[in-house]
Amino acid sequence: METHVEDQKTDCEHLKKHDYIEVHGAPYRITHIEPLDEGKHGANFFQLTAINIKDGTKLEHKYNHKEKIHVPKADTKKWKLLEIVDGSKIWLEDFEMNTRDDLKLDDIHIKSVRDALEHLYHG
Repeated sequence: METHVEDQKTDCEHLKKHDYIEVHGAPYRITHIEPLDEGKHGANFFQLTAINIKDGTKLEHKYNHKEKIHVPKADTKKWKLLEIVDGSKIWLEDFEMNTRDDLKLDDIHIKSVRDALEHLYHG
């Protein structure tokens, strides 16, 4: 899936589970968001838990409900995997027959892709 991203900011009160956010330049997917009790001066807060979609690290942070946070607006394009070349380089094709071969799997993703393909083709 290819994604075209435009950056925008939104209030934390508008975020929900499974939304994507950007924190310190890293992309995260929200896994849990919970309103907390009012703060000392009546401000509402949210406890947010998110997972970095590149390296799997976990982010837990308390945000003010009016705090602005980066939310990528993404257009996605689906690709199918044609082949894994040289152990980590992937060859993809979209449904309009456009191909890409300029992407490389990180070490953390190679094993899960190989395991999924092994399960798919060999049961």
